[in-house]
Amino acid sequence: SLGDRWLEALSAGGMAMTCLQVGGGDDCAAWLDRAVAAAMSVASTSMARRLELWRGAHAAARDDVEAMTRHYRRAAELAGQTSIGEACQALADLSFEYARIAVFGGDPSLFEMARATAEEALTMGRHIRGETPYTGLAHAGLALVAEAAGDLDAAAEESRNSRNFHGETHLLYLVPILWVGARTLIRTGQPEAAGLTEEILGGLSYVTMSMADPT
Repeated sequence: SLGDRWLEALSAGGMAMTCLQVGGGDDCAAWLDRAVAAAMSVASTSMARRLELWRGAHAAARDDVEAMTRHYRRAAELAGQTSIGEACQALADLSFEYARIAVFGGDPSLFEMARATAEEALTMGRHIRGETPYTGLAHAGLALVAEAAGDLDAAAEESRNSRNFHGETHLLYLVPILWVGARTLIRTGQPEAAGLTEEILGGLSYVTMSMADPT
């Protein structure tokens, strides 16, 4: 109603990702279509990159490796050298999704793709100043790769490396990293197991309380 198509595209993309988080793949696709329609009026490299990230996430939720790869790689390409953090984000997301899909019965060759892509993300991450969750996600993917290879010590070390950011600030990245931690630190009885278990249980309690009493 304001005629702000940029804001409209961002809002639609945000709704698409929200639907994806609660398992609404069809609703996600519909909102993505709305985001694309609005973005056509505000064509820019920044918006194109956002669209590719959203499309990559949608493809990953469907375990569509080909589309996921295409969209995340395109997002990294659009970010280029001028936005290294955004390129790192796209590659970290891609590396983790490769590993996740492989863990749940996907092509085992995806583990090698996860490793190579994570190393790309980590190389970029060395040029980013300040805290970023993206390198943490890349390390989480490497933890899954090491776990699949039977190297539990390396898996635990990569999981430790993944926890290098403030989780409450980057909650969406914390959840998959906690899942990896449960697999590689708690399940294998590492020294961090008790503290990590308490952290996960505390988070679940908070979510339950919030659902029961939104105020």
